[in-house]
Amino acid sequence: AEDLAQDVMLRVWRLLTGNYPLDVSASTLIFTLARDAFVRHTADEERASARDEAVAGHQEQSRPDVGMIREGVAGLSNEIAAALHAVVVRGLSHRDASVALGVPLGTLKARLRRGVVRLRGWLAKGTDEV
Repeated sequence: AEDLAQDVMLRVWRLLTGNYPLDVSASTLIFTLARDAFVRHTADEERASARDEAVAGHQEQSRPDVGMIREGVAGLSNEIAAALHAVVVRGLSHRDASVALGVPLGTLKARLRRGVVRLRGWLAKGTDEV
């Protein structure tokens, strides 16, 4: 509430110190700006709440269990699985993983991308084919 009041008073100050012709009383101006600030604040809170609920719902739905991920990774080629393990599990940067695996950086990035695409497709289908 204090933030809204401060916002309203700041807007009033800017209007009164500017070169705006005002044909309304001060109380009308303050109440109008206060109502607009309240409506804007309420709408912002509703949007934030809806966004938070959507994100929470999506996270709950889209979290495959570890067993499914292990099963999917087991179906990938050794090169792709090693690239994913180095970056995701061990936490290496792409550059460090490429050095550790002895492959060019571009090759590592291509393997990571292919692995992620195949795992996403496999998880979306829910089948044993990777």
